[in-house]
Amino acid sequence: MPEKRNDIMRLRTKPDGSVVRLLADGSEVAYAPAEPDWERIDAMSDEDIAWQVARG
Repeated sequence: MPEKRNDIMRLRTKPDGSVVRLLADGSEVAYAPAEPDWERIDAMSDEDIAWQVARG
């Protein structure tokens, strides 16, 4: 099974539609999601993919 991570990222959608990440000190920085790691995804077994889908 893939390693479980407990990284929680807080995001906010601004009135203009832009998305920002909320930092611990209350500041905001622009957020752009990272591109998928296709090598990692291609290397996953069907069981790994099913586990990822099931956990949401």
